[in-house]
Amino acid sequence: MLKLKKLYGILAGVMLAAVLVACGDPTATTVAPATTAPAATTAKATTAAAATTAASATTAAAATTAAGATTAAGVTTAAGATTAAGATTAAGATTAAGATTAATGAATTAAAAQAGFYSAGAISFPDPRPNETLAAAGKKGGNLNLAVSSDAKSLHPYLTSDATSSDWQSYLYGGTSLSGTDNKSGLPTVNFRAASALKVSDDKLTYTFTLKDGNKWSDGKPVVADDYVFTYKNALDPANKWPYIEDYTDLIDTVTSPDPKTVVFKFKSADIYAISKAGLNPLPKHIWDGKDWGDAAKNPEVEAPTVVGGAWKLKEWKRGQYITFARNDNSTFYPVPQLDSVTIQIVPSRAVQVQKLKAGELDFVNGITANDYEEAKKATNATVVEYYSFQSSWTYIGFNFRKSYLQDIELRKALAYATPQKDIVDKLNLGLGQPIFSPVPSNSSLYNPQTPKYEYSLDKAKQTLSAAGYKNVGGKLQDKAGKELPKLKILFNSDNKIREGIATVTQQTFGELGVQLEIVPLEFQTYIDQIKKEPFDYDLFILGWRSTTTPETFDQVWKGIPSLNSGAWDTDTKKQVVDLYKKANQEFDPSKRKDIMGQVQTLTAQDLPYIFVFQVKNLDVISNKFTYSPTNNFGINYNQYTDWSLK
Repeated sequence: MLKLKKLYGILAGVMLAAVLVACGDPTATTVAPATTAPAATTAKATTAAAATTAASATTAAAATTAAGATTAAGVTTAAGATTAAGATTAAGATTAAGATTAATGAATTAAAAQAGFYSAGAISFPDPRPNETLAAAGKKGGNLNLAVSSDAKSLHPYLTSDATSSDWQSYLYGGTSLSGTDNKSGLPTVNFRAASALKVSDDKLTYTFTLKDGNKWSDGKPVVADDYVFTYKNALDPANKWPYIEDYTDLIDTVTSPDPKTVVFKFKSADIYAISKAGLNPLPKHIWDGKDWGDAAKNPEVEAPTVVGGAWKLKEWKRGQYITFARNDNSTFYPVPQLDSVTIQIVPSRAVQVQKLKAGELDFVNGITANDYEEAKKATNATVVEYYSFQSSWTYIGFNFRKSYLQDIELRKALAYATPQKDIVDKLNLGLGQPIFSPVPSNSSLYNPQTPKYEYSLDKAKQTLSAAGYKNVGGKLQDKAGKELPKLKILFNSDNKIREGIATVTQQTFGELGVQLEIVPLEFQTYIDQIKKEPFDYDLFILGWRSTTTPETFDQVWKGIPSLNSGAWDTDTKKQVVDLYKKANQEFDPSKRKDIMGQVQTLTAQDLPYIFVFQVKNLDVISNKFTYSPTNNFGINYNQYTDWSLK
């Protein structure tokens, strides 16, 4: 499902990227596809990167209430309108988050500061520092045992778009980017772990960050401005094939360092989320300079980094089995962790993960599915924590637009009408979710209630086909020219039982229309390769996104084919939608931006690049022997496990 991120420090780097989530039943890629968060090992937050579902799928359910727009003493912030706040407690209580839009002038500076905002000159941002929360200090030492459903593709932050990879990369580099996300409002802001100050020019095109004193790499070397410039230079080089490059090169003009303590971003246009483009986690130039950027055979740092800036260092990675991260005693962006290490096992079955936790072999199962909910609640040695995340995780059925027959909008509409969303939520996901009809969930302040909805109705599906000239002849659908629709091949990752259920249910309901489905379960990485590579031998595919907290950034999914836009949606409507996203990201007036995003939702639903199925609730199971971060809008591991400890 969508690819967008989770922890405060991690969010700094991926807040605008959605990620694909591998398993999990819709719990998740702000632009990252994801359904339940199976692939993730930390609390979710979808980033605008594509993600397949599951937790990267990933993934957590979206917040249940939208906050009304606020103007603290008349000040508006860079993010503009307010966004929905996720549930803040395990019981699912929700809170409304206010947001402000761009501050104008010195007269409002004092008021903004009093209202919890940080003035950066032309723009004020939420001040995240008062909202940072830590667990009480506990015992030093110990190992935290986690599990994920599938292995990571790479530890290189700029080669991947899957949720597991981005989660593991956050152990090594989380907290080092210059921008972050406010835990209370979910809005982008300055990451004061990495920067001590930000100055935005009057024209909102130049952002000047001053680096925080004392930050070091794990080898003790100081983190300097050239580390950030070096990383941006390589990440934004088309030859290095970063999946999210277009979302950054569209806006970033230059990144420079006039001195070792200063990083300057010049943007091509004023954008409400420009600060998030400063969210890439740096790599140590003194280690990487002169080495190959992406070939592990030529540069061992690609898969076995020796010098990092995050709270954890790589200790050992046995592909297909486990990975262990050891405490970084030189950690400066985050506090030095209280635990000695974190070990993440590869356990494809979520049910097996829950059994291992009940047996004491695992300590934390992140993003369980509805299938395992009741079993997890029986655990006497663990607690199920339920919450709604800022980053919604949702599941969809995608179309392969390379197939001429799927380019017919009337056929797509009929299939949407024949998808029983509510039954899927209630019967397959135990009611732990809700139907969705566009990339903007109903709990978002940007949600448009007038978005076209294809609520389940076989009668409407049949009427739609009949009006378009289709006929059901002997149980097989024929178009108006009498040509029989071939049997459609629907793909999904085999470790995701909810997706398997969706495929089985739609095989039956689509069959009522004369549309025959061949169900093809695949191992996750094989599945992703098949939908993104020649010969594109499929018709439909089930994935999910773990989104970011900012729906306006989902356009990154549509820009690249097939990197994120696997189904190759490239109609005239798509071009209109991408233009509207761009317009929304440059509109500082919250009411106007909401209108623009309303058009985005309407057009997207009308053209149906996906059959939007449902979004899910976050469900985590934690051993009672650990003290963990207080549950908030990003879950329970937003501090990168640095404040977790044995009781």
